[in-house]
Parts: sequence; structure tokens; C-alpha cells
Amino acid sequence: MKKIITINRQFGSGGREIAKRLADVLQIAYYDKALINQIAEKTSFSPEFIAEASETMNFQPLVFANTFASNLLSPADTIQIAQTEFIKEIAEKEDCIIVGRCANSILEDTAFKVFIYASDMDTRIERCYVKVPADQDMPRKKMEKQILAVDKQRAKYHSFTTGQEWFDMNNYDLCIDTSKMGVKKAVELIVCGYKLYFAE
Repeated sequence: MKKIITINRQFGSGGREIAKRLADVLQIAYYDKALINQIAEKTSFSPEFIAEASETMNFQPLVFANTFASNLLSPADTIQIAQTEFIKEIAEKEDCIIVGRCANSILEDTAFKVFIYASDMDTRIERCYVKVPADQDMPRKKMEKQILAVDKQRAKYHSFTTGQEWFDMNNYDLCIDTSKMGVKKAVELIVCGYKLYFAE
């Protein structure tokens, strides 16, 4: 059995940075935007279209099918089925970390499922401000509104595609508040959990 970590994260919680550091520490593959490119190769859609799909489409519950080449499928369903099949292929091929894309549900019986959040909104806002260009004006209230909007969309996408609540801690093996722990300690804790979870 391959050792897979899935990471779901609140916007501004540092989840992506944690995932990248984990991949370096554990020396395993990391799938995030690369996964979108692979899905694009399996469908007729561009990576840009797939990346934006979860923000503009109403996905239906996961359909575990052997093929997605059907005129009866909507673009959303086509992307979701291709995504599901590719994530399963990855899980059979190599140890890795998969960020988002409902991988925690697709691999719920085999993966070590982690949720990264930050209970302190100020921490999330400051982390997001680091990525804002110096010449761009972003009022604090506007930033907070954007953070909450992204979280709302991620929750909606996850609920539509899996039938599960995105923020339900029962759907994860480990949940970490980076407001209290920080990125470095979060990585260390996940590494410990990963080793224990897959210990023989």
C-alpha cells in the first residue's frame, strides 16, 4: 500500500506551504497544480478552465465510473470523474501528498487525511498580505471578505462532490490550527502522525 497524505486547508492557513515542506522532508511526490495539468491531459479542457471550475460550476456527487467520454456528462462531471480516476492512479503508483481536489474523500479508506486551519483571522490576513503586490491597495476588510469567500467556495465544492462537510473534523485523521502552532511545528506534527498512521 502506498503512503498518501491528503491536505485540505482554509485559505490563508499556510496549508500549501506545509504540504510543500512535508514533501521535502519526507522525500515524496507533491501534487497540487500539477494535478490540474494531468487532468487537463485526460480531458478536452485547459488547465485554466479546470482551475476555475470549482468556482463557477455546480458539481454533482462523485461518480466512480470507468470512462468519462460521454456526451451525457456535463463539463463539471467530466472534470470530476477524470480527477477521481487520476487521484486513484496516483495512489496506486507512489507515496505522495495531494492538496485539495477532494482527495481525502476519494482515498478516505487509505490516506492519512489532514485538515489545516487557522482560528485567528488576523493570522490569515497577514499571511495573505505577503502575496499582495506592494503597489496594490487591499483594505483589511476586503482581504477578510476575500478569505471567507474562498473558504465558502471550497466548502461548497467539497459538499457538492463528496456529500461531506468540508470543515467536519470527523472526516480527517489530524486537524491543526496554525494560528497556535505555526508552519514548522505543523510539519513536524504531521510527520509524526504520518509515521504512526502507516506503522506496521
